[in-house]
Amino acid sequence: MTRRRLAPLSTAVLLAAALSACGGGGGSSSVSEDCEPAHADLSTVTDGTLLVSTYVSPPYTELDRAGGELGGVDGEIIRALAEKECLEVKASPVTGAAFTEGVSTGRSDVVIGGVYATPERAEEFTLSSAMYRDGMAFLSEDGVSSIDDLEGKKLGVIQGYLWTEDLQDTLGTDSVVIFQDADSMIADLGVGRIDAATLTTAEAGYRAGQVDGLQAVEVEPDDRVAASTAPSDVVLLMAKDTKLAEAFDADIEELLADGTIAGILEDNGIDGGLAGSVD
Repeated sequence: MTRRRLAPLSTAVLLAAALSACGGGGGSSSVSEDCEPAHADLSTVTDGTLLVSTYVSPPYTELDRAGGELGGVDGEIIRALAEKECLEVKASPVTGAAFTEGVSTGRSDVVIGGVYATPERAEEFTLSSAMYRDGMAFLSEDGVSSIDDLEGKKLGVIQGYLWTEDLQDTLGTDSVVIFQDADSMIADLGVGRIDAATLTTAEAGYRAGQVDGLQAVEVEPDDRVAASTAPSDVVLLMAKDTKLAEAFDADIEELLADGTIAGILEDNGIDGGLAGSVD
C-alpha cells in the first residue's frame, strides 16, 4: 500500500493558529444586550454562559490559559455556535484522561478538542452532528506507516484516545506507552524514549511542522485497530437529552451549508472538503 504522508502545516498557518488563541473575539468577549438567540430558552450550567471543557490539541484547539480565549478549528466553531445562541464562552483546559468529567458532573456544558464519535460515547453522552472528519496517523523520524512496522518497538499513545485499547491488544501493553498529553509524548519521541507517536491526522501534521526531522504518515488500514480503517466524525460532546444539543445540531447544519466550517478548516491548514460527516 502507498503511504500517505501528511504535509506539515506551513509556518504562516502555525503562527495564525497560535495567535488565534489570544486575539480578540474569543472566550471572554461579551454578548450584546440586543442579541437574539437562534433558539430560545436554552439552559446552560451558568445562565448566559457556555462552559467549555477544552482538551488543548492544536490545530483543533488553542487556549490562552490566562484569558480563556479559544482558537483552533473546534475553538472557532464553538465560538460561532455560541454567537448564534447569544452565549458568552468560558473555556477551561482538561486532560485526555478526564476530558468528559466536567460534563459528567454538571460543571461544563460541552467538551471540545478533536472528539471522535463512537458508539460507546453515544451511549453515555449526546454527540452533536459531525462538524468534520479526521483520521489516525503515526509521527516518527523514519516515516512509520503500518502497525506491523512497530513490532518490538515503543509506541506512544494518549490516554482516552479512540485507538489506545486496540493498539495495546495488538502490540502488547509493554510496547504501548500511555501519556496524558501530546506535549509530553512528543518530548519523549524527541529523546528516543519511544519510536513513534500516535495522533490524529490533523495534529500529526501540525506537530511535524513544529519539530524538524519528524514525519507524519497516515496509518495503513488494519482490521485489528478499528480507527485505522476509516475516517471518524469529529463532534461536540454534551450531556444526555439537552435542548442545547438539539440547537447546536441545527446550528452546525447551517454552518456547514454556508461554508463557515469549511472556511475554518482551511484557515487552520486543513482541507475544507473534510467538513461534514463520514456518511
